[in-house]
Amino acid sequence: MSMKRILSGKEVFFSLAGMALFVWFMASGGFDSKSQENQLVTPEEVIKAKDIKNIADAQRFIVGTWVYSQPITDDSLLEWMRWEIKPDGVLIEQTASPRDNQWGAKEIQHYEVFTDKYSDSGDRFYGIRVKGTALSGAIRSDGRLFVKIARTPYSGSFVRGDKSLN
Repeated sequence: MSMKRILSGKEVFFSLAGMALFVWFMASGGFDSKSQENQLVTPEEVIKAKDIKNIADAQRFIVGTWVYSQPITDDSLLEWMRWEIKPDGVLIEQTASPRDNQWGAKEIQHYEVFTDKYSDSGDRFYGIRVKGTALSGAIRSDGRLFVKIARTPYSGSFVRGDKSLN
């Protein structure tokens, strides 16, 4: 003998609202920290950093949105940075102070992908150089982009993905 319980209007409302919220959450990316509208390449197209063997691989890896938003210290980059790297050599840069509520104006830059060897180990690495600036970055094996301002102690580690400043 089973007992059936009739749900109240409130219980039905919250059950439906919960299901709708779950469906919306999963449709908008679920637990993925990358917003789908800011993702410039599909996950299948992204090569892993450790699998980069040539300039073409590095070019495929670097395309997308990258953000530096670590605490500002004496030897870090001087402000937060957001790079949207396009496959055609265009880099859209935005900067912000940690206390800002939004990224600053978009500045169009151009970049090139390059390869070199570390002076201490001789290991080959691939990177990005922002043309007409002192900024360059090395692709690290952990998938981060280590960016440095030439001839200064200022550097920072960019991560793939976007960040809202609200």
